[in-house]
Amino acid sequence: MASESADWTHVTRQKRSPAKNEPQDESFYSCSNLPPSHPGRYVRASDVRAQVAQIPEYNHQIEGNSKDFKNLYPKNFANFEQFSALESCHPRIEYPLKLKGVQMWQASDGTGTAGVHRVICDRDRGYRMGVDVVYHDTTKSSNPANNFTQANYHRPEAGEKGKQERHKNHRRGEGSGSSRSSYY
Repeated sequence: MASESADWTHVTRQKRSPAKNEPQDESFYSCSNLPPSHPGRYVRASDVRAQVAQIPEYNHQIEGNSKDFKNLYPKNFANFEQFSALESCHPRIEYPLKLKGVQMWQASDGTGTAGVHRVICDRDRGYRMGVDVVYHDTTKSSNPANNFTQANYHRPEAGEKGKQERHKNHRRGEGSGSSRSSYY
């Protein structure tokens, strides 16, 4: 019996339709278990990076002193949920993520609420390149101490021309990866 070779030239990737309020042409974190109308369902990665740069130094002597609310953050990230795919390095801290247009916790006077989102990053300010976003997920548990879910990070899709060039190079055996999954 003769073996048939697969012809992949007719296979095209279906373009995913962006969800309502999903950022276009830039990286973002998707908090998919939040309601579609929640203003923090999609968080721009550029906003996260800008806020990480402003997180104050960690002070272990203040942590845990709930009477001094304005100094409650940054605090150790205990990882009770045992996330295994974190980009940040240990030891980690957590800090409230402020959303544009939403009144959030203010470090200067300790007013407001810490909100749904947290940024997880390295405790040392010099090593905060790996960053994670987690959020309180009420679909898991009503206990806020252990109901975090890790947000999914999304990069913008390459333009149509870039996709065609990668496909052409792959067919010729060129490019960065030898498997189809490296760019599909």
